[in-house]
Amino acid sequence: MIDIKIILSRTINREIISYFLDLLENNPIENRKGKVKIGLNPNSIKQKSCLKELYFPSKVDGEKEAQNDLYECEKNEIISIVYKDKKNYLPLWKRKAIITFNLDYEDICRSILNKEIINYKEHWINAIKYSRIDKNIKKILSNLPPIFIEDKEASEIIERIYQYLLLDRNNDFVREASAYMFWGQSKILDYRTDLWNILKIKQHPIQLLVFCGTKKNNVLFIENKQTFESLQKVEQIKDNYVLIYLSGFMGTASRIFQEEYRSIYLKYEDNFNYIFNINEIFETGKYNLYFWGDLDYEGINIYIALRKVFPDVVLWKKAYDLMIEKLKINEGHNAKFSGKENQKISHSSTGVKYIDKVLIPLMSEKGFYDQEGILYI
Repeated sequence: MIDIKIILSRTINREIISYFLDLLENNPIENRKGKVKIGLNPNSIKQKSCLKELYFPSKVDGEKEAQNDLYECEKNEIISIVYKDKKNYLPLWKRKAIITFNLDYEDICRSILNKEIINYKEHWINAIKYSRIDKNIKKILSNLPPIFIEDKEASEIIERIYQYLLLDRNNDFVREASAYMFWGQSKILDYRTDLWNILKIKQHPIQLLVFCGTKKNNVLFIENKQTFESLQKVEQIKDNYVLIYLSGFMGTASRIFQEEYRSIYLKYEDNFNYIFNINEIFETGKYNLYFWGDLDYEGINIYIALRKVFPDVVLWKKAYDLMIEKLKINEGHNAKFSGKENQKISHSSTGVKYIDKVLIPLMSEKGFYDQEGILYI
């Protein structure tokens, strides 16, 4: 095995590994999420500076040399490389490669590149200590995990929190507050529920698109928007079902049972002449509940998640049977050629015989089918 010092002496390797180590610096092991990686996108206008030897080489054939250096780095397992584009005759950077850092090499790479980690937690505590935040809130913040934002100091983040608290806002939604505080980044606080009370912010409501034809006790949850629109035009369906567009996993969140977290947009026929309270669906057990989504693993996962909220919901078998017929005559699509190659079933057994014995084996053999392909009109 070649000396790691030699590998890291190559410009492209040194730049990319340094980039990875900088990403990790503010994220100690207990706070890391997933793998550390970077994507090569030939269509991107703005490229990261650590990739300049691939995109803007400093000498003739410099990109080939940089590519070979990365292969040497991969050969010694410091990084791994996977490709979205399978055309192996193209150069690495044109194959939309994803480079992932092997965390087992973090310590030795830090030592060689003289990039020893700084204790971010200490910076965070000091930033709180010397901030202008109320002392009672300081005490709470000091006992909570830090917020890490790439290229931002702990003191900058704490100052932004202080400035937001000065506004004395009440009931902003999580992503509004996050984007306002953290340089337009709306998702920083998504999973930081420990901070919501301090900041007086709340989770956004689930938006539900609902269509009512005539008064019936059947509810059909639909995964995709275009199918939701189309079914409104089908007489035998609109006369027998209340249609609800789920928007993927959004409508499966448990907070849907709290009325304050339901934002309902109701549409109905011109001859709609009865009093209908949509909230009854979530507050009573008198409705028959059905779900129809794509015939793929993600669609099944949405159904499984929905069952946790509505245990009585069943698959709308009449529609799935139609999709099954499409798969049987090879009308489906392969996961690899439809951007679904990463889909997996969240449970080895769903406990639903129709899924475990019919749908999953058929999808494994024949592929997937999107619900929009079933034309009712």
